[in-house]
Amino acid sequence: MSPSGGQGASLALEDALYLVKLLPQFSGEFEPVFAEFERGRHARTAKISAWAHNNETRQKTELGPLGCWLRDRMLSVVLPLFGARSLDWMYSYRVEWNEPIRGQNDRTGSLMPGATAT
Repeated sequence: MSPSGGQGASLALEDALYLVKLLPQFSGEFEPVFAEFERGRHARTAKISAWAHNNETRQKTELGPLGCWLRDRMLSVVLPLFGARSLDWMYSYRVEWNEPIRGQNDRTGSLMPGATAT
């Protein structure tokens, strides 16, 4: 995980919770646990990793004085209007401890039940 995303610790905690919720559903076999863990977590972690990589790439672009001035003026207008909502998919993710993890046959995919991603 790129440090530009600032999500490494959050994903580690989500992973730990997901794994702890999975363990009781399997009877001593670790291979199916880790296969389900990977299937269940891959989409979200890949999306955040790609976002962090793109964020890091954008930060490496050097702007001249005029570019910096324009960026700062645009961000002061755009961020209050759209900034928080554009990242809700990442920051509004919630895990409900009391709900079971969806099985592989569930077509809804890789979110844990009770987890919301907008």
